[in-house]
Amino acid sequence: MSKKNFIKGTLILTLGGIIARALGFLIRILLINYTGTEELGLFQLILPVCGICYALAISGYEISITRYVSYYKGKNNTGKGSAIALFCLKSSFLISVLLCIGLHLLAPLIAQKTLHTGSGALLLRIAVWSTPLSCIHCAVSAYYLGEDKPLTMVLLQISEQLIRIIAIVLLGKILHTALLCVISLLIGEIGASMLCIFTLFFAKSFNPDSKQKIKRREITKTSFAISSNRVCLHAIQCIEAPLIPMMLSMYGLTRSEALSLYGIITGMVFPVIMLGSTLAGSVAQMLIPSVSKIRHNRDRLKKSTESAFCFSMLFGIFCIIMLLFTANFIGNSIFHTPSACRYIKSICFICPLLYINTTYKSILHALGLTGRVFANSMLSELIVIVSVVFGIPRHGIGAYMAGMMIAQAVYAVFNIILLTKYIKKIK
Repeated sequence: MSKKNFIKGTLILTLGGIIARALGFLIRILLINYTGTEELGLFQLILPVCGICYALAISGYEISITRYVSYYKGKNNTGKGSAIALFCLKSSFLISVLLCIGLHLLAPLIAQKTLHTGSGALLLRIAVWSTPLSCIHCAVSAYYLGEDKPLTMVLLQISEQLIRIIAIVLLGKILHTALLCVISLLIGEIGASMLCIFTLFFAKSFNPDSKQKIKRREITKTSFAISSNRVCLHAIQCIEAPLIPMMLSMYGLTRSEALSLYGIITGMVFPVIMLGSTLAGSVAQMLIPSVSKIRHNRDRLKKSTESAFCFSMLFGIFCIIMLLFTANFIGNSIFHTPSACRYIKSICFICPLLYINTTYKSILHALGLTGRVFANSMLSELIVIVSVVFGIPRHGIGAYMAGMMIAQAVYAVFNIILLTKYIKKIK
C-alpha cells in the first residue's frame, strides 16, 4: 500500500469513526433517557457473553480476510482473495449460528450463574442472535478494507448506527427497560447485514473463483489461533463484568446503586475515553495490510513502528488535555450525570497507553505474533481482575480504575519489548 493510500484510508476511517462514535454517543444518551443507568448497566452485563460468540465466530476470520484479500490483490489475483473471503464468511456464519443455538438453550443457567441475575436470560436470548448478522457485517467490512475501499466499510458502519437510532426512537415510546437496548441492537445488525449483502452482490471486485485452490486448513488454523486468544480474553471479561457490581455491593452500595455505577462507568465514561481511539484504531486497521507487506524489511518496519509510537503518545497527551477541559460539559450537559465528570477526569490519563496498545497490537498480529500478544493480554486482564476482587471492596470504583491504568502500562511495556526483539532478529 502506498503512503498516499495509507494516509487517505486512515483519514476516511478516522472521519467515519468520529461520525460513528458521535452516533454511538447519541445512542447511549437516548438509551439513558428511555431506560436509566441501572437498565443500561444490566445491558452492559450481557455484552461480554455475546462477545465470546463474536470472538469464536468472526474475530480470527476477520483479520484473515483483510490479510489475504490485500495480499492477493497485490498479486492481481482478486478471484482467489474473493474465494477466501467467501469461505471465511460461510465458516464464521455457520459457527455463530451453532453458538447461538447453544446459548439460547443455556441462557437461564448463564444468566443465573455467571451474570447473577435471572432477568438477564431474555436479554441474552435476544442479543445473542445479533452475532450471525454481525459476522456478515464484519466479514464484508474486512473484505472492503483489504480491497483498499475503506469508504464503503465506513458507510456500512454508519448505516448500522443510524438504523439502530431509528429503532430506539420508535420503540422508546413503548419500551423503558433493557429490552430496548437489545432489540435495537438486533434491528441495527439486521439492517447492516442486508446492506452488506446488497453491496457485495453488486461489487465488481468480488468475483470468487471456485477453481482456485484455497488452503482451508491453514486459514482455519490461523483464524482459530486469533479467535481462541480473544475468546479467553472475553471469558475473563465475562467474569469481570458481574464481579464489579458484586464487589461494589461489598464496598457498601446497594444492588441498584452498584448497577447504576457500573452503567455509568461502562456506558458513559469508557466510551468517552475511547472516543480518541477512533484515530488510533483507524491507523491500526490500515497497518495490518501495510505491515504484512514489509514484515521482512527491517528498516521500513522499524520506521513504521517508531512513527506509530510517537503518534500514539502525542495524540494520547492531546486527548488528556481535551478531556480535562471538556469533562464537566460532557457529564453535565450531554449525559446529565454529574458523577461522570469526576470519573472521566480520573481515567483520562490512560489514553496514551490505550492508543499505543491499539497500534502495536495490530502490528504484532500482522507479523504473526498472535500467541505472544495473547499472553500479554492475559496478564493485563489478570491485573484488572485482581484490582476488582481485592481493591474495590476496600477502596471502591477508584481501585478498578487504578487497576486499569497499571494493566495497560504493563501491556504496553511487554508489547514494545516484543516488537523490538522481533525487529532486531530481521537480517
